Amino acid sequence: ANGNANNLFTVGWFDFPSLYFALQGMGIALLGNTVPAVRLVSALGGALTVAGVYWLARVTFDVTMARIASLILLASHFHMHMSRIALNNVWDGFFAALAVAGLWYGWNRGRRFGFVAAGLCLGVGQYFYATIRVLPLVFLLWTAAAFFTERQQFRERLPGLILTAYIALIAALPMGLFYANHPNQLAARSNHVTIFGDWLENEVEFSGRTSTQIMADQVSKAVRGLVNEPLRFYYEPGVPLLLGAAAMLFVIGLLWAIYDFDLRYLLLLLPIAATLVIVASSRDAPAAQRYIMAAPFVVVFVALPIGLLTQWLRTLWPEHQRLAIVPAVLLVAWIMVSETHFYFSGVYDRFLLGGPNTLIATRMAGQLQNEEEP
Repeated sequence: ANGNANNLFTVGWFDFPSLYFALQGMGIALLGNTVPAVRLVSALGGALTVAGVYWLARVTFDVTMARIASLILLASHFHMHMSRIALNNVWDGFFAALAVAGLWYGWNRGRRFGFVAAGLCLGVGQYFYATIRVLPLVFLLWTAAAFFTERQQFRERLPGLILTAYIALIAALPMGLFYANHPNQLAARSNHVTIFGDWLENEVEFSGRTSTQIMADQVSKAVRGLVNEPLRFYYEPGVPLLLGAAAMLFVIGLLWAIYDFDLRYLLLLLPIAATLVIVASSRDAPAAQRYIMAAPFVVVFVALPIGLLTQWLRTLWPEHQRLAIVPAVLLVAWIMVSETHFYFSGVYDRFLLGGPNTLIATRMAGQLQNEEEP
């Protein structure tokens, strides 16, 4: 806006792609140099992610599951927080949800639109937070599994899969060209937070544990960050990503997916597994901001037992279809009320976003703005 920069396809703060900061500039242009203005794009990303989860659950399951999953994400204390801070993280969930939904829609129904949407979201998502960079590898692993398990359908869908890869490549090409000329910038974020190297050597020396024990602890923290290990770093609510009821349903959903395992469940599980690998191999595990890409898929598994219960009741009592949804309504309402109440009534009694340094700097900036020469 001030003419100090003229390239959307480079990196900015903390070596993140510059495009997001240009979008934030639009919010500032609309609302002025204010906190709501700089948070506007994140709030938009969070809202769109709820819609993305609806489509994800709709194409992988049904309308009932779509409603349940999107409502649970809507009320999630984790999602509400990440949607309301001025960071690019929340957009990873949006693009990942749509990319996976598009891939399954194209694979399952043979619709070209799904493959196009998957490629577009996969490519454009590379301009936001860093965790989505692993999603192309997730797609490759899933495609390999599809090749070995559904050989005939794979041959029929191969043009669509190639189309997804081609569109993703084209969409990400400007940023890719920058990284090709500046490879150190591509690895800058991961090098900054990785546990491998000096961090792991120091932990071995000072803790007296072996590197294997430290890695096992990191993996344990990453997994438990979903259900019973308090999140930390950019969000420290004193609880994991899922509260009690949602955590229990998530575990049940995972067990069912393992029992009824197929390519659909594999596609939904791989982004969660990839996220856990990222969290485990990074410092400050379980760091809240690194779970963003997994959140849409986690709530689908939270919704899965509720959807299965509803389906079973409808089969058991076909003449009472409306009554069959009562348990689902009660469970979803319970989760939504508990998550919302927790976030708005208790979190900020003990958590300060950014820590005391940020609080002091913000107050100092406000005072300096009143000076003649701030």
